[in-house]
Amino acid sequence: MPIPDHLPQSARSFAASRQALFADIDAGRTGAECAVSLSDLADRYFGERLAEYGGGGRESFSLVAVGGYGRRELCPFSDIDVLVVFSGEPPEWAGDLARFLFFPLWDLGVELGHGVRGVEACLDLAREDHQVLASFLDARNVAGDARVFGALREGLAARVYPERRADFASWLDGVNVRRGEIHGDAGALLEPQIKEGLGGLRDVHQILWLSRLAVLAGVGGAPGAGVYAGLSRDAAFLLLVRSHLHLLSGRKTDKLPIEIQERIAARLGFADQEGALAVEVFLADLLRRMSTVKNLRQSLWPGLALALGAISDRPPEPVGDGIVQAAGGLDFAPGLSDDEARGRLFLLFGTAVRTGAVISFSAVRRAGELVAAGGERLSRDKAALASLVGVLAADATGRTGEAVFESGALSAMFPEFARVAHLVKFDLYHVHPVGRHSLEAVRRLAEAGAHPENRYHELFRGVVHPDRLILGALFHDIGKGLGGGHAEKGAGIVRQALERFGADQETREDVAFLVREHLSLADTALGRDLADRDVVAACAARAGTLDRLNMLMLLTYADARATGPSAWTDWKEGLVWELFRKTARMIGEESLFDEHDAARMLRARDRVREKGRGIMAESEIEACLDAMPPRYLIVVDVEDILRHLALVARLR
Repeated sequence: MPIPDHLPQSARSFAASRQALFADIDAGRTGAECAVSLSDLADRYFGERLAEYGGGGRESFSLVAVGGYGRRELCPFSDIDVLVVFSGEPPEWAGDLARFLFFPLWDLGVELGHGVRGVEACLDLAREDHQVLASFLDARNVAGDARVFGALREGLAARVYPERRADFASWLDGVNVRRGEIHGDAGALLEPQIKEGLGGLRDVHQILWLSRLAVLAGVGGAPGAGVYAGLSRDAAFLLLVRSHLHLLSGRKTDKLPIEIQERIAARLGFADQEGALAVEVFLADLLRRMSTVKNLRQSLWPGLALALGAISDRPPEPVGDGIVQAAGGLDFAPGLSDDEARGRLFLLFGTAVRTGAVISFSAVRRAGELVAAGGERLSRDKAALASLVGVLAADATGRTGEAVFESGALSAMFPEFARVAHLVKFDLYHVHPVGRHSLEAVRRLAEAGAHPENRYHELFRGVVHPDRLILGALFHDIGKGLGGGHAEKGAGIVRQALERFGADQETREDVAFLVREHLSLADTALGRDLADRDVVAACAARAGTLDRLNMLMLLTYADARATGPSAWTDWKEGLVWELFRKTARMIGEESLFDEHDAARMLRARDRVREKGRGIMAESEIEACLDAMPPRYLIVVDVEDILRHLALVARLR
């Protein structure tokens, strides 16, 4: 981009150096240090521009960088937030000075957050506005009279921070609730918000702000150097991703859209790895880092908030056997041994669902330690499985399910789930990694059960075995990451897993059915002629019973809603409901089978799956079964069906 000739030398030098830095970022010649480098360029511009200034009184003001510029975290299209601060009231010529400094940057298209104020006005604003207070916590002197900046810093430390720190910490807690509502948990989204999503850069800033206030107050609570080192590495990676996002988008933006992710992965040197695409490896690394940042902020919050006076240090209140309500949320009672706490793991989760209380991060962290130390027992504990299903079925908010996930209890119970818990699959529809997507599908079912106004409420309440439906939703994608045919592979995985827990055969087969068929209802509704009776008959044949069909309908809804907005439009929902009603009517009127045919057909399908494994792949067997007319499965012997399959395999 040409640099205008009318600009002063300081601005032309800044523009040329900025373009060169952008080219270096594009070409991969600079890495995580790019945000600091860009901030240094802005510092140099202001220093050179002030040298070009011909006015007097330079000793009476300080040029103060605040916000992201103060933190030296400028990305290519970040705002440059800067204040001209005077020791007293700004003089008449302050406006001329501001225009002299800022107009060349505006001519270059740089966004500025700027102001001209006296020290006392700055202190008053910081008292009144928590956002302003936050920006001053990052303030540094760029140029001008360092004594003015010193007076500002001392005034903040002596007259503002002590009286406002508790309210500021409480305000941040409320901000995080709103961030979650607006931007979501960045570590659980495939299009994360890099700055404001939970786990984004704003979490890093909050840790630093609260730690700085704690240090200034001399009250402790700030983390050690090792914590800061890990946090700095993750923050630098997020800033690098954000810098590439700005350049590829050509503007300031913080949401990482799917259409840009492959290009950023390539720029950062990610490569295909163990069957995963480079972009999937990149996203998995990014989301892992953001989850780490969020968890660190949550773990540090109670100690810092207590030190700053934002929460009370009153004794925890008992709410159950070995469970207390502490300042940070539900926790294990003080003094419990590891074995005692481990035995109350699902009591903790159940209490959270029953009371609606949030589980404290310290409890989640301890649960994780307990699971890591002796969680292998959970992988065969039938009582724990029943408790898990009960908790998930009642958790309409999803908060407790999130705690179960974060603690590692779910992966300890089902090592099969651990493989997909953080698996990223790059596509245009899913908004969550596989594990979070599965939990969201379960939450959608719990939500339907909890709210009578939900369209699916009565359907959910009428399910004979809701535990099987919950398990089907939890494990419907467990076969992903193993090549094609994830539904068929997942059915085999979940059947074996439930057998380990001693689940009865009917439960195993119902859950395996849901996993195997979870796509069939939507695929048929969207891809076949619903006026064709044979299409409806084939759907009825797959379900066999009205209860299975009801569960499949609910899973179809929950899966689609968990996938993302484009997966469940009114049009798609209408088609699925049309197929569901026609299929339910056919099963209910017994117009397809006599009273024994449905069971006979289902047994035939199961025997063909079992005995046909040596003839062709499981996915091919399922495709053949779906193509078989219901009457064929009822009339033809299984041995003849297997011979027919062998003939098909030879002819292919």
